[in-house]
Amino acid sequence: MKREELRENLNRLYALYGFRLEQQTENILVYSYHVGYFHNAEIVLLEDNEASRKRAEEIEEEYKEIEYNSIVKVVYQSIQATHDKLFDAFFSIKESQRRLQMEYEGFCRKKSEKLLDDYIYIPCSYRNSKGEECGDLVHNVVKSVGGQAPRLTILEAAAGYGKTCTAYEILSVLLKERKERIPLFIELSKNRTARIFRHVLYDEMDKKFTQLSYETVLREVKDGRLPLIIDGFDELIDQKEEKRVQDSQEEIDESSLTMLSTIADLLGDDSRAWILLTTRRSAIFTGDLFDDWVLSRLGENCHVDRMQIQMPSLKEWIEPSRYALLQKREIDIEKLSNPVLLTFIRNAQMDVFEEMVQTSDTVLNKYFGLLLTRELERQNLEFTEAELHTVMKQLAAEFARYDITSETIESIQDLLQEILKDDLLRYRARYREKHLNEEGILTADEYIRRVSHNYLLDRISANSNQIGFINEFIFGILVGDAVRDGFLEVEEMSERFIDMSATAFAVREEGIRKEYYGKISGYLKQASNICRLNAEMCLLHQIDSDYESGYFRSFYFKSDFLFEKTHKFVGCTFDTCTFDGCNIWAAVFVDCKFVNCQFYNVNVKGTPNANLLFLGGEGYEALQSEHEFVESDENVDYYEKLVLEQFWKRGSDRAELRRSHSALFRGTKSNEQMHVQNAINALLKRDLIRELNVCYGLNMAHMAEIEHILGRR
Repeated sequence: MKREELRENLNRLYALYGFRLEQQTENILVYSYHVGYFHNAEIVLLEDNEASRKRAEEIEEEYKEIEYNSIVKVVYQSIQATHDKLFDAFFSIKESQRRLQMEYEGFCRKKSEKLLDDYIYIPCSYRNSKGEECGDLVHNVVKSVGGQAPRLTILEAAAGYGKTCTAYEILSVLLKERKERIPLFIELSKNRTARIFRHVLYDEMDKKFTQLSYETVLREVKDGRLPLIIDGFDELIDQKEEKRVQDSQEEIDESSLTMLSTIADLLGDDSRAWILLTTRRSAIFTGDLFDDWVLSRLGENCHVDRMQIQMPSLKEWIEPSRYALLQKREIDIEKLSNPVLLTFIRNAQMDVFEEMVQTSDTVLNKYFGLLLTRELERQNLEFTEAELHTVMKQLAAEFARYDITSETIESIQDLLQEILKDDLLRYRARYREKHLNEEGILTADEYIRRVSHNYLLDRISANSNQIGFINEFIFGILVGDAVRDGFLEVEEMSERFIDMSATAFAVREEGIRKEYYGKISGYLKQASNICRLNAEMCLLHQIDSDYESGYFRSFYFKSDFLFEKTHKFVGCTFDTCTFDGCNIWAAVFVDCKFVNCQFYNVNVKGTPNANLLFLGGEGYEALQSEHEFVESDENVDYYEKLVLEQFWKRGSDRAELRRSHSALFRGTKSNEQMHVQNAINALLKRDLIRELNVCYGLNMAHMAEIEHILGRR
């Protein structure tokens, strides 16, 4: 590196950390740093020779005379070493990591308190971007940290499937295996104020790096030194906007993607940022809109990974003797495949376990019963278990009504005051009769304060005063029961609460599931395709409506799900979905596309539609039409030209070098899509286009041939 370029790089680096260049010579640079009354100087020797050392000592004396508090002489080694030194000094790596480790341990401690046993993270399998089932999610995610290219990882999971637990586990492993980095952990999943991510990010910076500017922290995020973990990113997404996006798949402008704009800024240009988002299944991250955002806003080198946590296996969670008892009693094991219930089953005393495993609902009722009983004993509230359960359902109803997932403890106490109303006097009198001689008379505020500090509620993070329900699964059950008991009207809920409650109710017995479906079915007619299908899948185990031009990603259709001929999917796309032992009436799918979908032991009845397109994946042969598809030479030429025109539009004076996979099918009818796929394969084979990380790209080395095919020469 030339001396002038070296000086410029050092000046830029020191300026990033708030230093001011005071003087420079051929071999020496002097920087000052002022904080309040403290004046500091750093003398950088570009060459370690006698002349440089002598001049550095003279400069040191000059700064001592003007009473600088600290004067440091350093010999330049490399830009990397200088950057490491400044990063460690200003970000206090060991102290920051110690604080994060304490936050992780606090999270585990709270989990243990709820379980009355030691909390242990149990990994589940996941599906990657190609639809392949993989194991060891946490370490595979952590291994991707530290690359030279930016990386965005989207981790999807249903309510109660362990998004937050997995995010904390990734944090813990990062602290152990990436000691030179400081993860920036942001938990949004229960924060109602989290609507603009830039504001949330700046707020986190203020809390964790009080002496540093936003510019410095953002630069280190982009440099990859601050891996960014954002838990519950879907909380930033406006529910009405998401429904419109999912249903119409129309073009949306930049203002509609405000929640992603900061992410794009961090991943673009010369970035090496590493960002993990955890989210429920979300329309914003699917289809053409997401592909276009990736291509237009993220750099060409940015890696985008998608991972979906799979349903946990009972055998991975509980010991063989307990598993055998479940089988002996003919319990529907799949209904228990929720991490919340599995953790309870795994840790319950054996006598409690034997008592509760009658049906999936008896397990759920026992779980709630123990939580409520424990709370009544701890607080001496003198509620009955049923009364406290009702209060919690009413509180969940208020959360859903106000479209919040957390609040301050003061606001929750106000809500409880309104919920208890006239009954509060009766409850206090009951308490006074039993405890007057021991504790005196509790005021109304003191009694409400006790009710608010219970096991079903929890502070959402160590650095927040926001309180929410202990997990999405419990929250969803309470919201659904609030609807069933008349405490909440379906019309008062937003789509995320419909989705959360339907997912949680998947563990319930058939009668309860169908009853709840009847309550929300009217709402579902206006809901997004994703919300509607999820509700039908969780509550009915079969489709109950028609779908047209829907986009469904990462759905897992279990063996008890029925695709009956009463309703159809027309012109829909299934991306990285799993069909595991399903019964399928073939005519259900009309002009549909399946991308990287897996079919295991499906039972197909009837004759498949001839215009079904399968791009990657496995096991789909039973759904393929028997009609043999033979491509004519004339068709090959026509569709190759059609594909290339997606890169270089007619009338345009230049080509777009990258296009998403879905973009290459735009404007073609469903019965043409097989031709388009064959053309893509042919162009790949001839090396005219190449498959890149998140898209296809034109091979500029063959531009003359491409121009000839398009008639642009």
